Amino acid sequence: MNRLIQYGSTDAIPFYNCSWKPESEWWNNGVQRPWLGYPITIFGILIELLYIPIIWIIFKTKLIRHTCYKIIVLLAITDMCATACSCIITGILLIQGAVFCVYPTFIYIIGGFALCTWCGACAITLSLFLNRIVSIGLRDYADNIEKPMAYITMVLCVVYMFYISFFTTPACFNSLIMAWPSDPLSEKEPSQEASNYYRNSSQAWNNWIFITCMVFLFTIYCALVNKLARGQNSKASRAELSCHHTFCNLCMTVYQGILCPVRFCEGTRSTDVIVDEMEGNSGSQISFGAATSTLFKIDMREKLKCEARKKGHACENIARMVLTHCRHRLCYDCLLNRVMFALEKKFPPRCAISRCANTLSWSEIQSMACHTNQFNRIHELAQKQSIMFILPCEKRPNESELLIECYLYTNENNMKTIVLPKVIVVVDAITAIVQLLRVSSSKSLSAIDVYVRKACTEKRGKYKYEKVPTDGKMTIKEAGWADKAGGGEVSKVTVVIDADRQIVRLR
Repeated sequence: MNRLIQYGSTDAIPFYNCSWKPESEWWNNGVQRPWLGYPITIFGILIELLYIPIIWIIFKTKLIRHTCYKIIVLLAITDMCATACSCIITGILLIQGAVFCVYPTFIYIIGGFALCTWCGACAITLSLFLNRIVSIGLRDYADNIEKPMAYITMVLCVVYMFYISFFTTPACFNSLIMAWPSDPLSEKEPSQEASNYYRNSSQAWNNWIFITCMVFLFTIYCALVNKLARGQNSKASRAELSCHHTFCNLCMTVYQGILCPVRFCEGTRSTDVIVDEMEGNSGSQISFGAATSTLFKIDMREKLKCEARKKGHACENIARMVLTHCRHRLCYDCLLNRVMFALEKKFPPRCAISRCANTLSWSEIQSMACHTNQFNRIHELAQKQSIMFILPCEKRPNESELLIECYLYTNENNMKTIVLPKVIVVVDAITAIVQLLRVSSSKSLSAIDVYVRKACTEKRGKYKYEKVPTDGKMTIKEAGWADKAGGGEVSKVTVVIDADRQIVRLR
């Protein structure tokens, strides 16, 4: 492309002059091939149309957040441009039987663009392969390496494409040989000087390097996958269910069902989880009960994650505390650092999450301090600053109100609270809860199951779910939301919204 900018036109570029023969005679040098041109053109249009929903799905499902999908989108856009040149434009030129000197400027520009997209696709493919190797082979460091490496390789690929487009010899179409050679076949007599002028060593090096690197990277990738497969075949990496069926941990991680994966087997899965210490338990085992085909997943990484350190190294303190109002899950070490810093600087301590404006209550600070060795220091600083009188208290309803903790079924980590009067109608209370949890507006109340979660006195489980009717004009007090098992009333109740009616299928 730099030659076209330098000389101003294709006829002025050395060895690209087509003016010594009229255009009508140049048409006679070509061969019309509609039997090949039409299928290639239709195929190219079909491929372009298929790329559009694929890219849309990647953005719609938010897969674009992963670095490998960023590279995939760049590769898809490059392939779409390459398909437009190699299929659609090539097909039209084959139908017409064109040669370089029929459309010299157009073919010169398109030839450089086609070569640029081919070399760019090679480079992006290598970067995608390298990304996958890092993700599998360096899993301990992938979070710190994968993202910056992906951005660097993507920038280098784009720069490489500009270099190929502007500073190398373009390809020139010829319908006689049905190809894009670097020689435009525009000279009266071939010469060695012209052949040297047409030579594109960058493309040749690109092809050799691409093939060599792909063989090398593919060998490494196969070795890593084979090593991973051998590890999954060991006894230490296998899990035995209650039905005595044995599976590798990788398969059980991918499989999201609560039943044994073997067909017609009613065995259930069980897993050890660490429970939030605010609930008073250090650990428990959750076992899945009745036969069902409902998919359910417990993400152990989510259970152990401290939200104050996103994509950083894991906190040493595995105990977590969920704050009452903002529902952020933080380890005691991260929370202690924020509270101590706030007390020493003489302002109310807030949540350790960046830009979270939630101010910690005094009971939350006390609960956190009990799990650290700084209890006396925190209490001393709080008394000096009268911090106990500045901090907000928890939501404490009066005698005519009820504190409702609500969450979507299978998403208890995002529990929210709301205070409602006991004389409110059940339908209005459910409507307020649904709006608070942002349930899809396309679902009507009749299509949603609502349950009140209460402690289970039997041995069947920790909780029992009592279904709440979504019609009628009873108040939440009359519906028994605040009734205590042994008589009297409670000031707090937990409501579960089952938008997909999974609890019914579990029963």
